[in-house]
Amino acid sequence: MKFEMIPRFALRRNVTVLMSLIAILVIGFVSLSLIKLEFMPRNLNFPFMMVWVPYPNSTPEETEYIIADKVEAALNTIPFRKRSFANINSNGCFVGIELQPEADMDRAYMDMVDRIERLKPELPYESQRMRIRRARDGGDDDAEIFITTVHDSLRGDEHNFVSDFILKYFERIDGVATVDFDVAGQRSVYIYINNALVNSYNVNMYDVIQNLRQENFSISSGYIYEGDHKLFVRSRAKIYDLDRLRNLVINERGLKLKDIATISFTTSEQRWAWRIDGKPGMDIEIAKEPMANTIEVTDEIKRVVDELNQHPQVKEAGLKLALIFNKGDYIKQSVNNLLESGLWGGFFAFVFIYIFLRRFRMTAIITMAIPVSIFISIMCLYFMGLTLNGMTLMGLLLAVGLVVDNAIVIVENIYHKRREGLGIDDSAIQGTGEVGLAITLSTLTTVAIFTPILFLPDLGMGQYFKAIAIPVIAAMLASLIVAIIYIPYTSTRISSNKQIAEPEWTKRISRNIARVTLFFVKRRVDAFILFTILMAYLMFGPGPQQLGMGGGGNINDFNVMVELPNNYTFDQTFDLLRQIEKTVEQKWDDYQVKS
Repeated sequence: MKFEMIPRFALRRNVTVLMSLIAILVIGFVSLSLIKLEFMPRNLNFPFMMVWVPYPNSTPEETEYIIADKVEAALNTIPFRKRSFANINSNGCFVGIELQPEADMDRAYMDMVDRIERLKPELPYESQRMRIRRARDGGDDDAEIFITTVHDSLRGDEHNFVSDFILKYFERIDGVATVDFDVAGQRSVYIYINNALVNSYNVNMYDVIQNLRQENFSISSGYIYEGDHKLFVRSRAKIYDLDRLRNLVINERGLKLKDIATISFTTSEQRWAWRIDGKPGMDIEIAKEPMANTIEVTDEIKRVVDELNQHPQVKEAGLKLALIFNKGDYIKQSVNNLLESGLWGGFFAFVFIYIFLRRFRMTAIITMAIPVSIFISIMCLYFMGLTLNGMTLMGLLLAVGLVVDNAIVIVENIYHKRREGLGIDDSAIQGTGEVGLAITLSTLTTVAIFTPILFLPDLGMGQYFKAIAIPVIAAMLASLIVAIIYIPYTSTRISSNKQIAEPEWTKRISRNIARVTLFFVKRRVDAFILFTILMAYLMFGPGPQQLGMGGGGNINDFNVMVELPNNYTFDQTFDLLRQIEKTVEQKWDDYQVKS
C-alpha cells in the first residue's frame, strides 16, 4: 500500500524524524515568543472613509449649506463610490463615502486627500483643520485615558496644563502615532462685533480679519549665514494678552478693535460633558503606529499614567488620570483564554480518550498531536507575517478540537493490529497504511471547506474570516503530518512488547454499535424518515437566529441611552443625567461597579 511507505520511512529514518520533531517544537516556541499580539488583524481595510470638517458655533442648517454640501459634492467624484453620508451638528460635520468592494483603498484615500485640498480655498477659515479617517485596523484608538479633577467642576486652566504638560509624556512614547485631547467648555478669546458701531465707523470687516491674521502668525523667513553656521530665521507675531488685542489698530484712521467690539476670555457654551466616577473631566485618545506592538505601547502608556499620577505638578493641579480603555488588556485576556481553553480541551480530550482506551501510553500519543499541530500553525502565521489577534486565536481555538481526530484513528488502528498479534513495527506500518487514505481524504475535505474563505475580497468581513481560516487550515494539515509520520514513530518508541487484549466493556460497545448500524441498514425507509425529521427540526424548530457581529455573552460594560425631547437644553439634560448618575452611585456596591 502506498501509505505504508510513509510510516516505514519514519521508522527507518528515526533520527531524522526525531530531530525534525524537536526542530518543530523549538521553532514553534520561538515563533510564539516573537509573533506580535494585536487586537484585530493588521491592516484591515473596510470600504469606508470619512472626513471631519470643523465649523464651530454654527447651526446644523448653516453647516450643511456652507460645508457639508460642498464636501459631499467633492467626494462624490471619487472613483468606485457607492454612496455618501453625512452627520452634521453645530460644531462641524462628518462626511463619508462607502466604496465598491473592488476599490483600491490606498488610491481612494489619496483621491480623498486631493479633493479636500482642492476644496479648502472655498471653505471658511475655521474649517481648514480637517481630519481624514479610514475604517481600518479594527478601530482608531488603542488606549483611552480619562482625567478627572478633585474639584466639583473644571476651573478652566486645566486644559492648558494638560495640553502643555501631560500630553507631551504620551506623545514621546515610542510607537504612539496620535494623541487626541478632548475637553468640554474650553476657554477661548471671543470678539463680539457691534454691527451698529461697524456701520457707524464705516469699517470693512474683511480688513479687520486681515489685520488680526497679520498680527497673529508664525512663518519661516528663510536663513542667513554667519561664518560657518547656517541660521534659520522665523518671523513670529503673537498676541498674548487681551489689552494688546483690544488696542489693535484696524484701519488707517487709527480706529482700534475695542471701539467696535467687546473682547473677553471666557468659556465657550457647553453642549456636552465628560464625567467618570461622578467627577467632571477630560478625555485623551491615543492611537499607535500601524507597525508598533500593541501590548508594548499600551504597557508603556499604563506606566506613564502611573508616573503622572505621582507627579507633584499633577497633584498640585488636582488632577487624576484613569486608563479606562486598553487594547493590550483585551489581547492578553484573549491569549489567556486561548491557553486556558486549550489546556482544558487537552485535559478533557486526555480524560475521555483514556476512559475508552484504558491505555496511558496510547492516550499520551494522541494528546501529543495538539501542541505539535498548534506550534506548526503558529509557525505558519509567523512566517506569513501575520499576528496573533482575536480572529487567529479563534481559529487556533477551533483547531484544538479538530487536530486529535486523525491521531485517534491512527492510534486505535495501530493498537487493533497489536491485538491481532502483529509486532510493534508491523502494527505501526500496517495500522497507519490501512487508514492513511481515509484520514487524508477527511482532512482535505475539512481544508476544502475553509479554502474558499481565502479567496474572499480583502474588504470587510472577508479579512476576519481569512484570519480564522488560515490557522485552521494550517493546523489540520499539520495534524495529518503528525498522524502519518510522528504518531507511528512515537508508538514504536513508547509501546511495550506485552500482548494487548481488548477490554470486555469496549467489546460490548462495539457490538451495540454494530446492532444499531445493522438495524438502520435493514430499515432504510425508517432511517430516511428519522433523518428527515431531524433535519426539519434543525432548520425550522429552534426558530430564527439573530445575526450580528457580537455575541450575547457576559460583558463587563453596558451603556444607557436616554432619548430626550428636542427642546431640552444642555442644563436640563445634564441635571437629568446627574440624577441617573446618583441613582447608580447609591447601588455602587450592589452592582459591583468598577467605574
